Amino acid sequence: MTLLAERGMRAQVRTGNLLTGQLYIAMDFFPRAPKAHIKWDADPPELPTIPGELQDLKTSLESVVQKLNKVDYEGISTDVKDTLKSTTKMIKQLDTTIAELSPELKAMVADARDALISADRALKSADNALGPDSPVLQDSRATMQEFSRAAQSFRNLADYLEQHPEALISGKKADDKDNSVKQESKEGEKK
Repeated sequence: MTLLAERGMRAQVRTGNLLTGQLYIAMDFFPRAPKAHIKWDADPPELPTIPGELQDLKTSLESVVQKLNKVDYEGISTDVKDTLKSTTKMIKQLDTTIAELSPELKAMVADARDALISADRALKSADNALGPDSPVLQDSRATMQEFSRAAQSFRNLADYLEQHPEALISGKKADDKDNSVKQESKEGEKK
């Protein structure tokens, strides 16, 4: 058994059923895993492990939440407003210049003016979509909160499994369930 552990055999928590949350411990070989030994002097003996799919999912969710938190929505809105001001100023200058030009050029400039007006409308629409009270920003905030809650749930599960690895095999003990319910209600009150 010690030789197998040295050659990459590891225990790993895996998902048995996504709907029920059932987990199981798989024994598999991971040739690139660093050398490890079984701790025979521990009671019960400790087998070397490798992070499972649950840990990978938790890490991925935390990474997504961190990236979403770094997006500067208000900075984007400010940039759009500045662009709108510049476009409006340019349209006014163009109107003044059009009055001084010949009829042929006036037609060409009018087309350009119409294009700028269309661009101005598109930028105003983008500003409305990216403003502080916009549905896009509200939805992204709600999504970030959901990711944060999911990451917290995975942290709680990982902490519990770290303290009670036997729960993967035998399930949660009755008094642990009562403590868990009390702890969840306390966390709910904090929020």
